[in-house]
Amino acid sequence: MESKKSSSLLKSTLIMSTATFLSRILGLVREQAIAFYFGASGATDTFNVAYRIPNLLRDLLAEGAFSSAFVPTFTETLKRNRDEAAELFRTCFWFLLLLTTFITIFFIIFAPSIILLFAPEYQLDPHKFELTVGLLRIMSPFLTLVSLAAILMGVLNTARIFFVPALAPAIFNVASILFIFFLTPYLESRGSDGIYALAWGVLAGGFVQLMIQVPLLKKIGFTFSRPSSFFSPALKKILKRLIPGLVGVAAAQINILINTVLATSSIVGSVSWLNYAFRLFSFPLGILSVALGSSTLVHFSDAWKSHQRAKALDILQRSTFYSWALVAIPFIFLAIFSDWLVVLVYERGLFQINDSLQTTKALFWYGLGLPFYGLLKVLVPIFYTIDRAKIPMYTALVSLSVNVIYSLIFIGDLGHVALAQATTLSVTTNGLLLLFFLNKYLDLPWNFFLSKNLNCLIFSTAICLIPAWYMHQHIPFFAFHNMIQLVILGLIAIIFLLLFETLLYFFGVGPIFINRIKFLKF
Repeated sequence: MESKKSSSLLKSTLIMSTATFLSRILGLVREQAIAFYFGASGATDTFNVAYRIPNLLRDLLAEGAFSSAFVPTFTETLKRNRDEAAELFRTCFWFLLLLTTFITIFFIIFAPSIILLFAPEYQLDPHKFELTVGLLRIMSPFLTLVSLAAILMGVLNTARIFFVPALAPAIFNVASILFIFFLTPYLESRGSDGIYALAWGVLAGGFVQLMIQVPLLKKIGFTFSRPSSFFSPALKKILKRLIPGLVGVAAAQINILINTVLATSSIVGSVSWLNYAFRLFSFPLGILSVALGSSTLVHFSDAWKSHQRAKALDILQRSTFYSWALVAIPFIFLAIFSDWLVVLVYERGLFQINDSLQTTKALFWYGLGLPFYGLLKVLVPIFYTIDRAKIPMYTALVSLSVNVIYSLIFIGDLGHVALAQATTLSVTTNGLLLLFFLNKYLDLPWNFFLSKNLNCLIFSTAICLIPAWYMHQHIPFFAFHNMIQLVILGLIAIIFLLLFETLLYFFGVGPIFINRIKFLKF
């Protein structure tokens, strides 16, 4: 029975992770293309600032707060009556469509004022300012497209359809890559700035990300017809859960936005260095932790709404443990081999040695926060299901304060590195506070999260850091060609996965993955 519980959660997680893996690989290719064509320049700084604005609201309204509030309510309604659930979907779909369309129009009209708010330093450079305004106007409709795609993903996940929704972002990246390779030279040949190709790629990618899920939604019997009421009691319930959590769910994203704003006042390239580092950092996070968080939300909500407390708590404990276990090897790589990763992925074209050095500094500090980033993906949605949505808001406000205070104190001396440090510090603070309050409100034993298995996991990870450091010091990585470098990193990953599994087995915990894979029946 225990094996079946583990395999059910891990199965849906790995199904989503498989699709997300392809998406993240293509995402890295997209970042490589940007680095090759534009490097870490003023142009890439303007794109990152403009993209960050609708992307933040995407995290708030789509993949963050709204999705976390929608899934438990939709699951509860679906268990009671399928027709009511279909009506709830239509109500939420049209609500998001109208809300995000209004925000999009607002962005387009008031783009200059918005850029002045988020990047006041840009007004000193008229060309840079106008470029950022133009990029924001092009990408504004992306908010609507990706928000609707997220609610479709929530419905499909509830119906236990995980693969295609998780694959949708891969299509987004394909569209973006094609626009970079083909539209950039075309625009530059016409005397226009090639960075506009990135913005049009984002818009096209958002469209295909939405459309790829539509056939599946129709297949399970849901339509987009106008709802009988645009403000139903169920929608009010979702909004009640949503409003206090807007800050809570997107705490990490808000931290990144604050860092982006502060980085615009630093030297040219700071915004891009942080962005390149965070993209590489989020690669394992997106493949493993995001998938686990989405899977946990569906399984936990299903058990909790069925009044199966013991099963729900079992899912929560396993998910928390897996959130650390899945990122253990990536944590080792980011802590020890961050410079190898940056050079292998980015250093070509206009991305030069100094760009690698500065990106590595940021990546190292982001990497130290990886376990708590993963933990947030699991814990925050749980508070929506247990009707404690205000707690993530309060903890997020504390973590945001930590981020801002630390950044303002140290940015003058450390530059963009201080911003990466502040982000990790604030996320760690947020994660620890959420663990405390979840333990309190669910009336859990004091060691519910700090279990023997987790202690053994942390100790095993610490042991692995020692040979990793030794390898980093004695392998002449930079003397080899890129393909050989890739092989070296691949072999090291296999070595440490086996070592990690062996240590867990020795301590009586695992192996975590090898024994679990046999239960997965796709």
